[in-house]
Order: sequence, then structure tokens, then C-alpha cells
Amino acid sequence: MDTRLVGKVILIIALVGVFFLVSQQADRFGSLTGKTAQDGNCADSDGNDIFARGVTFAIADGSSKSHTDYCSTRDSVMEGLCANGKFNSEQKACAKGCASGACLK
Repeated sequence: MDTRLVGKVILIIALVGVFFLVSQQADRFGSLTGKTAQDGNCADSDGNDIFARGVTFAIADGSSKSHTDYCSTRDSVMEGLCANGKFNSEQKACAKGCASGACLK
């Protein structure tokens, strides 16, 4: 079997496992950080906070998606979020610039 295929399968299984872990522990994790937002089959670790780099996990139609917030330009962040139980991402402006996937305060 091709090693790339094996690697992709392992990655998908790991992402699904992490998503379910986050889904099951969202209340506990959110109470620790105060930020986790869960909406149906979607969870966002930073609760749509542009000043924190977060990871968004979603499961739809039997496949999983993940998004880690990143700086799309020097002055904007591509923020992953959950809306109506579905994953989405939006580019948001950062007044003081962006670094390491989060707007500067």
C-alpha cells in the first residue's frame, strides 16, 4: 500500500478522533478556557475570537474538516467558525495587524 495513502488515512482517523474528543469535552474545555463554541457537528476552540488562534473542527456528510486560523494578509485573519452547525471561514480585518493566526491587541 502506498505510504502516502496510509498517512492520509491515519490523518483522517486522527482528525475524526480529535473532533469527537472536542465535541464530547466541549463543555469542560469551554469552562476552562471560556472560549470553545460548539454548534451541532462543529466546534471552534476560540469561540470566533479574532485575537486568539483557534482550530475549528466539523463533520458533515461522513467527512471531517479542520481549519486552523491563519493570517491571510498582514492586516487580516482567516477565522474558522461554526454557524448553524456548519463550518465556515471568514476573512476579518485586524486593526493592529496579524501574527501567528491571530489579530494583535
